[in-house]
Order: sequence, then C-alpha cells, then structure tokens
Amino acid sequence: MKPAASPTAGFKMMMVLMAVLITCAGWLAWHRTVVIDDAGIHVPHESGLRWPDMRLDINACTAAELSLLPGIGSQRAETIVANRDANGPFITVSDITRVKGIGPITLQQIEPFVVCEPVPIPSDPMSVRPND
Repeated sequence: MKPAASPTAGFKMMMVLMAVLITCAGWLAWHRTVVIDDAGIHVPHESGLRWPDMRLDINACTAAELSLLPGIGSQRAETIVANRDANGPFITVSDITRVKGIGPITLQQIEPFVVCEPVPIPSDPMSVRPND
C-alpha cells in the first residue's frame, strides 16, 4: 500500500478560499436573521418588514392544503372540509376535534401550523339578500 500523496499548494489555497467563503456567507446570514421572541418580531436591519403568517386558516383552506398537516391525510382532510361545510366554520382551532378521527394528540400536532380566522358577519343582516 503506498502512502497518501500530500496536498498540493493549489489544493491548499482552494481549501482556504472555501473556508473564507463559507465564513463570510455565515456571517452575512447571521446579520440578516429575523429574531422572533415573546415580545414580537424584530428585523434588525429592515424594521419595516413583517414576517408573513404561513399558517393555514382551517376555515378557508382546501382539502389538499389540509392534507399537508402532520397526522392529516387526504381522507381526513376531506372529512374536515365536509364537516366544515355541513356544520359551519370552526370558531377556535380546538373545534376541529369535532371531526371524527381528530383527537387531542392530532390537535397538538397541527396546532402550530393552523389558525382559525373569524368568519365575517354582516352588520346588517338585511343587506345580504338572495338573488331574486
């Protein structure tokens, strides 16, 4: 077995440049990081930006979107939409447990990923009339 060849000067220079590049990229990423704490959202260099809420609204999303949640497959997602259509919108996120097959464990799995936006109610019920 012959001994391993020692790295050439060009290889060593390339490794140093790669280390510098990775270090610079990490430093830049660290300084542009969005810091989220209990008091709210803080963007260090661009204070006008807001972090988008990427959670699903269980009163507005489709079955395909619901099926992406942990513990919710396509069949259960269809059941959630059918329940929402038949019984009206969910008032709170925990109301999703009224759907057969969704219990406290599934609720705990999906809670970080969903919201329950209030459904708008017209201020004047007479202003909403069916088409004649």
